[in-house]
Amino acid sequence: MYIDKNATLRVDPEKYYNDAYDMVNLFYKGKISRGAAEAAGENFAPEVSRENFAPEAASEGADIITIKMTNGLISIRIGGFAGFISDTGTGDGPARAYTLKMALYKLLKTRAREGREAEPAPQWGALVGVRPVKMYAKLLDGGLTGVQAAAEMARLYDVSAGASELCVRIAGAQRAVLRRYDPDRDYMLYAGVPFCTTKCAYCSFPSDAHNKAGLYARHYIGALARELAFCAERMRGAGRRLKALYIGGGTPTALDRDDLEQLIGAIIAAYPGEQPDEWTIEAGRADTIDRDKLTAIKRAANHTANLRLCINPQTMNSKTLELIGRGHTPEDVAAAFKLARSLGFGNINMDVIAGLPGEGLRDFENTLDRVADLNPDSFTSHTLCIKRSSRLNEFYGRYSYPDAECVAAMHEAARRRAGLWGMEPYYLYRQKNTVGGLANVGYARKNGACIYNIHEMADRVDVIAVGAGAVTKLTNNSTGAIERVFNVKNLLEYISRIDEMIERKNVLF
Repeated sequence: MYIDKNATLRVDPEKYYNDAYDMVNLFYKGKISRGAAEAAGENFAPEVSRENFAPEAASEGADIITIKMTNGLISIRIGGFAGFISDTGTGDGPARAYTLKMALYKLLKTRAREGREAEPAPQWGALVGVRPVKMYAKLLDGGLTGVQAAAEMARLYDVSAGASELCVRIAGAQRAVLRRYDPDRDYMLYAGVPFCTTKCAYCSFPSDAHNKAGLYARHYIGALARELAFCAERMRGAGRRLKALYIGGGTPTALDRDDLEQLIGAIIAAYPGEQPDEWTIEAGRADTIDRDKLTAIKRAANHTANLRLCINPQTMNSKTLELIGRGHTPEDVAAAFKLARSLGFGNINMDVIAGLPGEGLRDFENTLDRVADLNPDSFTSHTLCIKRSSRLNEFYGRYSYPDAECVAAMHEAARRRAGLWGMEPYYLYRQKNTVGGLANVGYARKNGACIYNIHEMADRVDVIAVGAGAVTKLTNNSTGAIERVFNVKNLLEYISRIDEMIERKNVLF
């Protein structure tokens, strides 16, 4: 449910701009620009209230959205809509921000439905957070039933019954996994490899690492190995145990075999004699996979109870792959998958994206058909996210996208297929600027869920992250507070400033 216009957002006081932007971003399909907080001639009639509020016809052109918060009241005007006044109380902070967001959400929802009353409301209502399952888990842990948790989220945030049912199922599925790990002793590790062969149209990763593995890989892995060894030693000295490891990217298999072996060897050397419950290695691009690299990855199988490999086509339609700039074909994906199976990889994940430019429901179902032929062990249905520094955003008008209803139908098709494949949903997260505000949902067969993915979203154990752009998270389970330390994103900056990256963690630890 979109308002297909540009919008100018004015918020007074300015400190609530981001809260208001999150709500506006749920509905407006066009560009949202920041406007001055005060505008001449914009006065709100004090007699306007919840009881007599009546939307008027929207003005032509861009909508000007003006929000003023004074004397415990909030006044909102959207385009040609009348003002809306709500009591916010006199204090600042989360309670007042929530009141602002919900008042704005309700008005925007009314604005969006003008003349389109038959369209369904947004599935996730006013929720904008990345990790909605955490909210449901907290309610369930507090003693509510699934039905009660759904009712509470509908009351607080207007979340649909379908979205709540999914979150309750996932929270229940994650509970058994989360209980196996001790937040005071266990931790997870992420190792980032930023190299890729090309930059996909939807990608926002720094461009300095595309097609640069041959130039910088050795130096990068050497720096990463130092950071990794420091973290492993400090955590071991504190009596902590590594339980799951995720090597992500970029595309780790963009490295050649020798560099990939050096990376895997550095990890093994940092954890001598230890066997985490899980290693996951992304091999997302079929054009980067060959027998030699898969053989190098298999070396990790002797150091973990579960070696997971991710082969991610995103789509199995040739025209779309060419349009988004991926250097492989659907046939390459199938060949890489079958090669991995022949070499003994027994736990392979595949990712697809709903909402890619130029695709409709039939195209997405073709992708599902071809994924089904390969029979992966787990599967994630992502929603296209238009990221700020991506080519899709830079040249937005050049692409044609499926509408929100079509993308929702794609996700429903993925849910049905996953069920037919014997998979259950086990993790979920959301991103801003996705088509229809929809989520990314991971499915897996019994005992096939990714331990790292569950913990990354649940924020119950520490996640130590090494590499360019990596973000380490230390969690205080008694207060819920999360402390983060960031590595620089730029590849060459990371290499040249590795001592600083290590010192940042030293201070944190």
